[in-house]
Amino acid sequence: PQAGAVMNQVAEAVRREFPRQIIGIEGHLDAETAAPNAAKTQLSTEQATAVFRYLVEQGRLPERQFFVMGQG
Repeated sequence: PQAGAVMNQVAEAVRREFPRQIIGIEGHLDAETAAPNAAKTQLSTEQATAVFRYLVEQGRLPERQFFVMGQG
């Protein structure tokens, strides 16, 4: 629930301050995550994708304004 409030603030800031910029959403994991590198990349990509979906669906921002990357 707390993440939703923060994400709503992010969506509003993007709408207000960066309406024409392309924005990268990057997922990162800490070094202590016990998983092979491929799994870390997949998990971090899924996390970034969840943020992307929220901003597009709940924040009503255009998909074309974002790109997603998982950094592992």
